[in-house]
Amino acid sequence: MLYHLRRGAMTLEELLQVAPTPAGIYSDHLRSHLVMLQDEPQLASALQQVVTADESVQLEAIAAYKLESMGLIQMDGNRASPSCQLYRLYFRSQLGEKKECQCHSKNTER
Repeated sequence: MLYHLRRGAMTLEELLQVAPTPAGIYSDHLRSHLVMLQDEPQLASALQQVVTADESVQLEAIAAYKLESMGLIQMDGNRASPSCQLYRLYFRSQLGEKKECQCHSKNTER
């Protein structure tokens, strides 16, 4: 992030606005997590619950463990919240209702 600011390629405001999008400086990192989530629809669904909620939520223990191990959520007791605002914004847009339905249809086809 500092590299991009130092180069003068964009302002801090621009960088923060673009960061949670596929064009942002963290896009490779975010997409790698998204690919893993698409392979595990139960995790995608659990993360969707977390990023769309205004407060921390309770998740199934294994899903919470996996998402926390990936660094996507933080646990406070048995309640989960996104580990950072970047993840909340990116995954809220990427794991929308339409994408969730695609994940569930994968499971029903098997």
